[in-house]
Amino acid sequence: MHDAGALTRSILLVGAGGWGREVAQAISTSPRWHLAGLVDIAPKALEAARDALPPPLPACFNDAIAAAEALNPDAVAMVVPNPARQPLLEYFLRAGIPVFAEKPLVHTPSQLDQLAKTLFETSTPLMVAQNYRFSYQARALRTLIASGFMSETSTDEKHLGRLHEIRITFARNGRNFAGHPVSRMAGPTGLLMELGVHHFDLLRYLIGSEPIVVRAESASPLHEFAGWTSVETDLNFPRGITAHYSARYDAEHAETPWGGSWELTFDRGTVHYFPCPVAGEKSIRFTPASPFGWPQNLPQPDARAQRQTLLLAALEEFASSLDDNRPAETSFSDNRLTLELAFSIARAAGWS
Repeated sequence: MHDAGALTRSILLVGAGGWGREVAQAISTSPRWHLAGLVDIAPKALEAARDALPPPLPACFNDAIAAAEALNPDAVAMVVPNPARQPLLEYFLRAGIPVFAEKPLVHTPSQLDQLAKTLFETSTPLMVAQNYRFSYQARALRTLIASGFMSETSTDEKHLGRLHEIRITFARNGRNFAGHPVSRMAGPTGLLMELGVHHFDLLRYLIGSEPIVVRAESASPLHEFAGWTSVETDLNFPRGITAHYSARYDAEHAETPWGGSWELTFDRGTVHYFPCPVAGEKSIRFTPASPFGWPQNLPQPDARAQRQTLLLAALEEFASSLDDNRPAETSFSDNRLTLELAFSIARAAGWS
């Protein structure tokens, strides 16, 4: 919860395209941040982002480094796609300016190693905007999973008991966005690094431990895409929890939401979870019934409101981590584990 007496910091937003406008809107409504400036090399994107904001309007620039030198912001929000992000990220970290970066941080293990070297040498705060985990439902579900292990000897029917398996299904028709930059990415980059990291970060968060990759398979059935359009993998977590992940861009029917469809199997029931539910649908459903202690009346916003709610929560965590001089919940050290999991899955599926 926001402390009314907490410091408000200035932030420079680099990247004002589609998602950049979402981030700009969240910053403009955050009580913890003042949007000092917008940067984009595309004049129309810059104008559209600025015009969608309430006054006072931020300064606009077409050069990120010049903007930082002119404004001297307390932090930078990076919504520039890879690979253009890498040199800018390196510059800001070495300049000692804390960074709130869009995911994925990198596309390759060598880029990850270089970023780790930079952070070791600078110690500049870096938070990754992995925001599924900041939803009310994700927080409550993590608590439910943890409580199952604390009461694993209980046979009370009001409790779900221990978690045994998670099955995650993601399916979209890639032909609907052929030509998007993600369709031109080779190998596992578009499907695992640009998309899968969202699911893997949430999976790690919910279980609270790191998995071993048992097997993985990939395929490229769509000629409209340069890289993989289908990945399946099996993961083993501590305490006997297994996870099966299936992601594909070749679904013609039965598409899932972008957050995927999650099925969690416990001793005495099943949880159906949709991190990004479609309008009018519940994010969590229980079979046979909600367990004892499950919080009632969790907020269930529509898709647009949810995007803003999650961004605001992530921005609050970024500000609080700077206030407290501590790593953010989704700091580099945590997010590195998500990226390494994606790389391990890719290698098991044949990537070299």
